Amino acid sequence: MEEGFYYVDAAGKRQGPFGINQLRGLISPNTLVWTKGMTGWVPAGQIPALAQIFPVATPAPSAVPQKKGANVGLIVALVLAVVVALAAVGYIVYSNHKKQQEPIQETYTESTEEQPVQEDKGYTGQHHLLGNISQYPIAMDIYVDADGNISGQYTYTKHGYSMDIDGTYSSDGHIFIQEREPRQGLVTGVFEGDREG
Repeated sequence: MEEGFYYVDAAGKRQGPFGINQLRGLISPNTLVWTKGMTGWVPAGQIPALAQIFPVATPAPSAVPQKKGANVGLIVALVLAVVVALAAVGYIVYSNHKKQQEPIQETYTESTEEQPVQEDKGYTGQHHLLGNISQYPIAMDIYVDADGNISGQYTYTKHGYSMDIDGTYSSDGHIFIQEREPRQGLVTGVFEGDREG
C-alpha cells in the first residue's frame, strides 16, 4: 500500500491510495476513510487533515430581515404629519385670537314698517282709582301693540258704564290706563287683575 488515504465508495469497494488534494470532490464528510497508522475506518469529517477539502456549509437563511430604511421612512412621515397638524391648530388659534382683537362695527337701520297690532281681550279684576280700590267688577277689551301701547274699551259691569281708554302695558303685568277723553278723571289709575281664559 502506498502512502495516502483510502476510502470506501458507494458500492462498498476500497479505492486508493489518494493524496489529500486528489480526494477533493470524491468523498464527503461521511465517507469512511483509512490511512497508515489508523486502527480502523472513520468518517472523513473527523480527520482534521481532510476537513480543509470540504466546503463550509453556509447556514440556510433565516427569515428575511426587514430593511431599517422602511421604519425610518414611517417615522419621518409620522413626524411630518404631527408637525402639519400642530401648524393647523396654531393657525386656527391665532386667527380666532386676532378676530377677538378687531373692533366690532355694527350698523343699525331704523325700520319704518309698522308692527302688527295684537288683540288682547277679556281682563277682569280690580281697579285702583286715584289711590283707592274700587270693588266693582270691571271688564276691558283692549288691543296691545308691539310697543306695549293699549287702546280699547273699559266697562263697569255693575253699572253698565263703558268708555274708550288708552294706556300702556308694563313688563311686570300692570296695565296703566286713562280715558281717551277725560271726564272728571274717574278712570285714571292702575288695573290689577287676571286675563279671562
